[in-house]
Amino acid sequence: MARKKISTGANRKAMPNERLRRARGQHNLTQKELADKIGVTNITVNRWENGKVMPVPYHCQKLCDFFQMDAEALGLTSPVEKR
Repeated sequence: MARKKISTGANRKAMPNERLRRARGQHNLTQKELADKIGVTNITVNRWENGKVMPVPYHCQKLCDFFQMDAEALGLTSPVEKR
């Protein structure tokens, strides 16, 4: 029997963060290695890369500092912030 998908009410599809994933790949890091360097879990990095959640400002800054890139280059700005 097929499972029925439960609506969260958000009606938005998660957009993967390819910029963050690419930056991590260019540094030859696993999600776990990046997570350890900035003080989060690999599950959190996975959620950021899959677009399920956005990092809080503190972690956005840690990512920017680590990769030496701005938030927009890492795909960490929301569509509302870009306006």
